[in-house]
Amino acid sequence: MEETQEEEREKYSVLKPNSEYVEDNYRKSEDSVKILDAMREKYGIVLDSWQKDVYYCEERYIIIKSGRQVGKTTTIGAKVTKYAAENPNKKTLIISRTQKQSGYLFDMVKQLLFAAEIPLLDEPTETKAKLKNGHIIYSLPSGWTGAGLRFLTAHLIIVEEAAYIPDEVFTAVRPMGATTNAQVIMFSTPFGPSGFFFNCWHDDQFRRYDVSSEDCKRIPLEFLKAEKQRMSKIEYQREYEGRFTQVHAGLIPIELINASMMIKECNPKNIHFIGVDVARYGSNDSVVAFCEYDSATKKSHICRVEVIKGKHRTTHISGFITALKREGKYNIKKIIVDETGVGGGVVDEIVQQLGKRLVLGINNASRGLEETSEGRRRRFIKEDLYSNIIRMMEKEELTLDDDINILRSLRNVRFEYTSKGTLTIFGPDHDVAEAIVRAAFPLMHNAPKKLYCSGMSNEEDESLYEDIDDSLYYRTRFSVM
Repeated sequence: MEETQEEEREKYSVLKPNSEYVEDNYRKSEDSVKILDAMREKYGIVLDSWQKDVYYCEERYIIIKSGRQVGKTTTIGAKVTKYAAENPNKKTLIISRTQKQSGYLFDMVKQLLFAAEIPLLDEPTETKAKLKNGHIIYSLPSGWTGAGLRFLTAHLIIVEEAAYIPDEVFTAVRPMGATTNAQVIMFSTPFGPSGFFFNCWHDDQFRRYDVSSEDCKRIPLEFLKAEKQRMSKIEYQREYEGRFTQVHAGLIPIELINASMMIKECNPKNIHFIGVDVARYGSNDSVVAFCEYDSATKKSHICRVEVIKGKHRTTHISGFITALKREGKYNIKKIIVDETGVGGGVVDEIVQQLGKRLVLGINNASRGLEETSEGRRRRFIKEDLYSNIIRMMEKEELTLDDDINILRSLRNVRFEYTSKGTLTIFGPDHDVAEAIVRAAFPLMHNAPKKLYCSGMSNEEDESLYEDIDDSLYYRTRFSVM
């Protein structure tokens, strides 16, 4: 019989988020109080009881397993700031899968250092901050092996989104705290019931914190109810209850996603296609994905994904995209937007600002197929978009930025066949995936091979043959509604 969340907590003696803690049990310092005061006065942040317990906890091994948006980054950012202020001439190491991801936590730390007026020796960089007391904070990516971390020793080791870090990295990281008796803190939403993070959760030497999103009063119950209806039971348990549920086989094999991920800087001189997923009604985030095409190697790379948090007017989204084009940093040749629903307003606004040639509005909501008298297909469906990136990844024509948002989103894309044999594609957190498949759409130069759609014509619509520049041509084979 499946264990409930409460039964899991009792079984592993997990500290419950809503427990009452005795303030007098904490060893407080002047700096620790000053940091909490600064968080409250300058940012309006008051730590929940479990966050405060993590903040003061001095046990050597700490692990936090939680749902989304419960305040993990805020908690650990305060913890790092406190430790650095209280421990002169020591080192803290923040590691995450990528530099971008570890940068989120490090930005929080730098903000708190300034807010609490903790004296710094030099201006912080993207990877290092040195305090006047001699404490150094490093923020570094782990990569796939952790080889770049082997030279370090540390007194506090923070492992962010630990469930997404390859097990090989932990082999490289563990020795760096052996001689310093380092405190190790790992935190993450679960990835699945396997791996180093999963094993550490079941290791009794760790002090465990199990925090469901339902325990966080800052997350509206209406939002969680909507997510529970939108997602499968297992998906909701993993993403919001923070449980080690089995990861379903997705549309895109996880092995293919992992094999396609790499760290690679954007080259602004290459051709860029921009894919946009506009937040639908009831959703908060819009996503802009950048697909870079290298005409010399004939390879493409999803080099950047920008998540625009919060509900915004369509003018905000179109303004962001228009500014991207006009600033001239990227050689943008096409902007691809789903023109159904609120996306239609974004398409109209971008066309008004930048002209029709640059913008491609597609309608992939329709499930059926139509053919003209010549037998050419006239309706475009979502399977084509996903089958295109699967084909490109399998042929090593498309790589992905090593970004946890990309990994999580593509992993969650699922599929099923209806009783009529129609394929449906869905999944939680797939806004990033939707933007990615649109960004790669102009490179759809072959018919989909991974997924077969009945009624597909083998004839090409020569009227859609477009000259992007001297080095790149593409065909779409089918027109789009």
